[in-house]
Amino acid sequence: MGSLSCGTRINGRDIENRRLGPVIGEIMETRAERVVYVVPESEISYERFAQALDTLNGSAQDLHIAVLSGHLRQAFFERRLSPCDLAWPGDSGWYDSAKK
Repeated sequence: MGSLSCGTRINGRDIENRRLGPVIGEIMETRAERVVYVVPESEISYERFAQALDTLNGSAQDLHIAVLSGHLRQAFFERRLSPCDLAWPGDSGWYDSAKK
């Protein structure tokens, strides 16, 4: 998922903000692992970001939301990091598996 400030993108495709919840819910119906990676643009307002997270949170049961920020966000935008490079190490949080 990409820019939430000027609309939302899922896998590079624009989607209307009002359709975010239903589309994520539909996508997650057939997924064993339900993870959404959110990569906000720096210009996004806190209100819009919170609204998007709230929409995502209610879109599918057992959905995990990972927000890429700081050095992970920068690496993502510089195309040095893909969400596939991330791993979930139990309850201790996300980390960059490439630096393991």
